[in-house]
Amino acid sequence: MTVEPFDPTELCPVEERVLEYVATRQVARLSDAPPAIAGEAFDAHDWQGAAIRGEFVRALLLQEIGLTLSKPEIAIHGARIQGPVDLDLASLDMHVAITNSSFESSLRLQDARLRRLTLDDCSLRDVNVSRCRGEVMQASGAHVLGTLWLEDADFVSVKFDDAVIESAPDQPAIAANVLRTSRSARFARVTVAGPSTFIGVGVGGQLVLRNASFSLHPTDGRHTTDGLLLTLHEACIDRSLYLRETRFDARVSISGTKVGGRLDARGASFLGTSRSLDLKATRIERSLQLDDAHFSGQCRAENSRVGDYLSLASATFGGWGTDISEGVPPSSVIATDEGNDDDPEPPVVDEAFLDLTGAVVAGALDLRLDTAPGTHGLIRLGHASVGLLRDAPGVWKHVTPDLDGFRYGWLPVDSFGWTLEERITWIDRQEEFSARPYEELGRLLRDSGRRADARTALFRRDKRARRSRGPFRRAIGWFFEIFAGYGYRLGRVATWLLAVWLLGGLLWHGAWNAGVVVSSSGASELCPPTAACFHALALSADTLVPVVRLGQADQWHIQGSTGAAFWYRFLPWALIGLGWLLTTAAVAGFGRLLSRE
Repeated sequence: MTVEPFDPTELCPVEERVLEYVATRQVARLSDAPPAIAGEAFDAHDWQGAAIRGEFVRALLLQEIGLTLSKPEIAIHGARIQGPVDLDLASLDMHVAITNSSFESSLRLQDARLRRLTLDDCSLRDVNVSRCRGEVMQASGAHVLGTLWLEDADFVSVKFDDAVIESAPDQPAIAANVLRTSRSARFARVTVAGPSTFIGVGVGGQLVLRNASFSLHPTDGRHTTDGLLLTLHEACIDRSLYLRETRFDARVSISGTKVGGRLDARGASFLGTSRSLDLKATRIERSLQLDDAHFSGQCRAENSRVGDYLSLASATFGGWGTDISEGVPPSSVIATDEGNDDDPEPPVVDEAFLDLTGAVVAGALDLRLDTAPGTHGLIRLGHASVGLLRDAPGVWKHVTPDLDGFRYGWLPVDSFGWTLEERITWIDRQEEFSARPYEELGRLLRDSGRRADARTALFRRDKRARRSRGPFRRAIGWFFEIFAGYGYRLGRVATWLLAVWLLGGLLWHGAWNAGVVVSSSGASELCPPTAACFHALALSADTLVPVVRLGQADQWHIQGSTGAAFWYRFLPWALIGLGWLLTTAAVAGFGRLLSRE
């Protein structure tokens, strides 16, 4: 922009008064009236004698008026600055403080060099300090009607606490891409109307956006609660990022950002209706605090890394999700009778309201959410890894977990309101069957010395796996479960063998009483001279167990094909068949036991 040379001989009385104040190192206090919001009418009485030209301010700061400063400081309070203030490429080696003033046009400091600029409580239009270099940029309590441009700027610190920034439609409110500060950047308690971008920023201290309010421009038809409100991509914040108790009326994306301290969003409201908060691939050296936060849409933190703990204690997800299979919340009860094959399948749900796929949390993951009755859907924990999991059974009442590949150092079992059966049922509710969650729980229980409980978890793994197989393999699995408990309950084989042996003995005794049992020589007495004495239990064992040879099966058999003999002649074959089935189940069970050991 070409700037006309300023004529210092054409000063108005107010501008001459400003020079007098500055020459004597005083604050040029022109008015104590509050500055008019940009675009609103001025009160003529309050601002009488306060109007100065923007070109005068420029000449004063560049020392083009011939005024020698005894101290590198200029302070103006309560001015009405008419016309643009163009300081592009300027070098201001002084502290400039323009406070409680109204800029009727833009303030430009592109490619400028300055020491300290204070614009507290000012009313401004577009402010452009892109590629500016300086120590401190401060505009606390300012009201900006337009865009605050901070792109590629480099300061020791910036401070815009309590500011109000309202962008024009289709324009950003804050454009701070590649902003760099060696200390903190503060935007506490700001009210921002319009999208804000902080892509690639580098903050040597804290980035503070706490107790603030961000919304999209109400007059822009393209901006809805599904729009992108705050973009903080690929940023590097050496200390902490504060979003505590801030309201975001649309989507917030913090993907790929590195935070050297903690990310504190306790009590924040993320009201984007589709995606509320996106933390994909974020690296946080300390904790991620989302306690008491509210989400109207999804919270996504896939492949994020948290060096300490991640807490969602008492966080709420407002009525998220529907059971699209029935249109009602899925049942909170899953049958636990191990012999019952009518357990309901996990409910069909829509997309996850909390996605932690691939996340790594070195400390605790606190999922003690405040799940209201209308909150039901899916929580994705697939391939995530946490030091320990803190949750409560009530959290999962209407929520389905995705647990494939989820790893943890510890989680409550038989403590903090959980029982072993409830924990296994929690795994049963997973979105799609996966064996790994059962194996992970079995590992934890085995490492804790609870080997019997570990076998219970693995038994349920095989029981659930059977449902995902074809009819033939399902039948084999059913047989293996009934007779050997998938190799985890070998006592079942002994029980079945004992029961069948006794039943066989009873049936052989009945056959003897019916007179249809004879020896190999045709004798029907109890102890014939040519054969061993008939013994019903011994004959049952001889025909039942393939490896047992007691001489009874070779010497006694059923004679006849009518009446009772017709039915009893199938007894030996039935016992032989059951014997082979039970022996096969026992061998398979022992084989699985040996392979685990």
